[in-house]
Amino acid sequence: MNRPQDIDIVLITALSEEKLALQNCFGIEFEAVAKNGIHYSLGTVKYKKRAIHVATVQPIDMGPIPAAVTATKSIIEWQPVIIAMTGICAGIKSLTKMGDIIVSSQVFDHTAGTYTNGSITPFQQSIDQEQWVLQFIQSIIDDETNIEEISLSHPKPKSATG
Repeated sequence: MNRPQDIDIVLITALSEEKLALQNCFGIEFEAVAKNGIHYSLGTVKYKKRAIHVATVQPIDMGPIPAAVTATKSIIEWQPVIIAMTGICAGIKSLTKMGDIIVSSQVFDHTAGTYTNGSITPFQQSIDQEQWVLQFIQSIIDDETNIEEISLSHPKPKSATG
């Protein structure tokens, strides 16, 4: 496979704290690189005997359009095996914490609407998640052995004291 710099994963972060959590959790030392006007942080995660090369990028603005543009440019630039995005998913801070994995049954495009008679009427288009994805995630959650294995193998954030 002929990919530039062998980037395996591009991770789009909504907040700089998310990149910092990734860095602390996996002990990644990032190198700043600019490609075609976009600033990336490149690093490597060691997993068993494999080196997984990661590029992180943070769009300038929030929302689906900046995320889609950043994702498209990143795919063209790096040709990653996986592209993913972190974010709060409109989460409530008291119910979620950094590192939680949230799988939604629907997503909403809250940026759509029409301009009529001097005002904007919002139009929230919902997009349903594929049922097989939800069923697959539920099958993982239902098996306590899976949850224990994930918990035991998940790297723990390094403490601030060392």
